[in-house]
Amino acid sequence: MWDYVRSRMRDVLEWAAQHSRIILTHDKKTMIAIAAQRIQKNLKMPGLIIARKALGIRATIGDLAILVNCGVLEDFNQQVIQLPL
Repeated sequence: MWDYVRSRMRDVLEWAAQHSRIILTHDKKTMIAIAAQRIQKNLKMPGLIIARKALGIRATIGDLAILVNCGVLEDFNQQVIQLPL
């Protein structure tokens, strides 16, 4: 089961890289490891934002608003950012 999940998450990060999209997820365990592999292999990785489930939607949106308004896409390149800020 986990091999399938990891495979799908690799596909998600590959799609995001091809389309210059930043990924927002709660899946800290799987996604950080896969993102780190992409970074180590020097593959394109536009960014990964990990939002803790316990953070709540209001705080998550607030932190995302700060990131979006204070940065540009290139700021997130090869970065893994964990919320809360």
